[in-house]
Amino acid sequence: MFKLSDKRLLLAGLFTQLLPSIGAVSFPAAVGSFNTSIATTQLIDHHRLDPYAPTPEPRTLMISLFHPFSPAACCLSLTPYMNPISATFEDEVFAPIGVPAGAFGSLTLQTCKPCPASNPSRRAKGPSYPLVLFSPGLGNSRLLYSAMAQQYVFPIFCFSLI
Repeated sequence: MFKLSDKRLLLAGLFTQLLPSIGAVSFPAAVGSFNTSIATTQLIDHHRLDPYAPTPEPRTLMISLFHPFSPAACCLSLTPYMNPISATFEDEVFAPIGVPAGAFGSLTLQTCKPCPASNPSRRAKGPSYPLVLFSPGLGNSRLLYSAMAQQYVFPIFCFSLI
């Protein structure tokens, strides 16, 4: 088994202290001039093999893209912080240090969805923003950093190996 990093211990301490008293946490919307949408997709490279897979299989990455939206074109909604399978896995990883069961499943992000009456041209234009690629490193999920990645006001890809 691996050792929990200092960041994971800090996160576990936060959950241990806060979640039993409040039940659920919704991270705030992005600060700054824009709100953010989130999209998640799987990228598969059929021309390269995954060097970490136990059997030969194509290289696969999961990508989370946070993209700026102008407030006028955005309807805020709550999005699960991570999918149920990942939340259950993280709950099991942190259970030995006191994180309550269901802690990760109770987290949400405030994200932007296009409003039905909004004009698609009001979406923040990509060329005027830099693109940032972020990888949490081997052994950590990109999902643990979603709230931090969302706070940037320019497009950001978070990715991790499957």
